[in-house]
Amino acid sequence: MRAPRVQPYRLWVPDSFSLEQGHDPHKEADENLCNLTMEVLQRHYAGHQWKVESDARQGILKIQIHALMGDTLHYVLLLDNLDGPATFAAAVVRAGGEILERYGLPRGPMDLDAFLEARAATPNRPGVNDPIPEGDLRVFDPKPLPELPADMPEELRNALEAAREAAE
Repeated sequence: MRAPRVQPYRLWVPDSFSLEQGHDPHKEADENLCNLTMEVLQRHYAGHQWKVESDARQGILKIQIHALMGDTLHYVLLLDNLDGPATFAAAVVRAGGEILERYGLPRGPMDLDAFLEARAATPNRPGVNDPIPEGDLRVFDPKPLPELPADMPEELRNALEAAREAAE
């Protein structure tokens, strides 16, 4: 008995997509969906380095924290299951919270110490154990603010000092 003949992999390109023109009929929908998803994630879980990919043609939305999940793991939402804005926001908040909890991180704003601890405990996956760029830490470990200039108007000086105190 002969082994079945294996067909080579074929790239499927929809008729409305032209490689010469670079036209993607779902590009605008994908960009809008990614922006809305990032807005919801940043509102509920500020400071985390979320990565969001949308593929409206396939009907999926992928969410991840790349530094923890690497290149291969994603939380996938099926767009057909999201009826409206309230359902969409609830599903995105649930997805973000579940990702955080699976890595032992608290739901809420980023806690750098907990994040670094979770990252150290993450098994080796493609892209996970790359060194953290120095620039990423400046966001969470800011340098002290410079002194205010002596010739600054008093009203502006008072407003800036009040804002700095409120931020601490």
